[in-house]
Formats: sequence, structure tokens, C-alpha cells
Amino acid sequence: MSEKDEHAMSGTHGVDESEQNVDKIREILFGGQMRDYQHRFDALESTISTANEHLRNDLSNRIESLEGFVRREMELLGERLMNERRERSEERDTSAAENQEIRRRLEDSLSRLDEQTAQEARAIRGALQAKSLELINVIQQSRDDFNSMLSRQANQLEERKVGREDLAALLSEVAMRLNRELDIPSD
Repeated sequence: MSEKDEHAMSGTHGVDESEQNVDKIREILFGGQMRDYQHRFDALESTISTANEHLRNDLSNRIESLEGFVRREMELLGERLMNERRERSEERDTSAAENQEIRRRLEDSLSRLDEQTAQEARAIRGALQAKSLELINVIQQSRDDFNSMLSRQANQLEERKVGREDLAALLSEVAMRLNRELDIPSD
């Protein structure tokens, strides 16, 4: 080995020794405090780690609980929605059936009303026809009675009327009397 190498080695070795000396001095001056701080840091790190683990577990449990609650609520909402749909469907079917029944009843009522109206119209037409036949008979009877009465009165007038010749004689006699050509016998 050369002198340089020895010197380099002794220099490296010298640095190591001085570092070791500084470490020893440091250990003497601050060793107890450093160990105490190290112990405290380890205890604090352990406490933080434990608290962090508890916090993680608690947060995980709460998230799972919240997820379960949300899942249950979603299932309940889904069931409510299905029940609501079913009820609406039943109501729609019931309403459709009720509407169909109402329509059927209305059609039956209208049919009965049409039949009743037709029967009443036929009855009224029949009654009108009977009344018109009755009136025709009454009018015919009245006409026949009137014609008969006129004939009787005409015959009576015919019988009562003075004939032309008799009227001429009567008028001649009146004329003569007025002219005093004819004397009226006195009784």
C-alpha cells in the first residue's frame, strides 16, 4: 500500500471515528430525551394507527349501514311503485268495467226508451186514428142529419108554398080589389 492509500484510509477512518465520537456525545447529551421522544412518537403513532383503524372500521360500518338502509328504502320504493302501478291498473280495469257497465245500462235504457216512445207513438197514432174515424162518423152523421132536416124542411116548404097559378090568382084578385073592380061580399 502506498502512502496515499494509507492516508486516504486513515482519513476515512478518521472521519468515521469523528462521526462516532459525535454520535457518542449526542447520545450522552440527548440520548434519554431522544429515546423518550422515540417512545412517545411510537406510542402516538400506535394510538393514531389504532384510532385510524377504528375510524376506518366505524366509517366502513356506517357506510355498510347506509348502503343497507338505501337498499331497503329503494326496495320499499320499488314495492310501493309496483303496488301503485298494480292499484292504478286495477282501478283502470275497474273503471273500464264500470264504464262498460254504465254504457250497457245507458244503451239498455235508451233501447227501452225507444221502444216505449215507439209504443206510445203507436198508441197515440191509434188513438188519433180512432178519434178521427169517430169524428168522421160524427161529421157524416151530422151531415146526414142536416141533409135529412134540410130535405124535410124543403118538403115542408114545398108543401106550404103557393103554386104559381094560385099566386097569380091571388095577386090578380088583390089587383082587382085595389082597383075596386071586384066587390068583396059582406057578410
